[in-house]
Amino acid sequence: MAEIREIKSNDEFQEFINNPNSLNIIKIGASWCGPCRVLVGTLNNLTQEEVEGIMLGEVDADDEWFEDKAVELKIRGIPVIIAYKDGAEVERLTGAAPKATLIEFFERNK
Repeated sequence: MAEIREIKSNDEFQEFINNPNSLNIIKIGASWCGPCRVLVGTLNNLTQEEVEGIMLGEVDADDEWFEDKAVELKIRGIPVIIAYKDGAEVERLTGAAPKATLIEFFERNK
């Protein structure tokens, strides 16, 4: 089972995306969002081998601290997964993607 770190502040967000030597993936969603819950289940079912070299984090889009960050990131819908390398966004994926799509997304951005 993959480990997903909960991001609770802008400082934690910045620290997470700037972590060197890994692909840093942020999942943005909400507890009330059906597709978000499906995506969480899919992410939780990834094996350690499938996420090797990848750090997974999640943000609750309803958290007060995230309001300004959502505007900055131009979040238009949830769920969204954003891949970061060395602090820069490299790609994003919107919607409840199946496992195979997630693995391809990770491999493409490593």
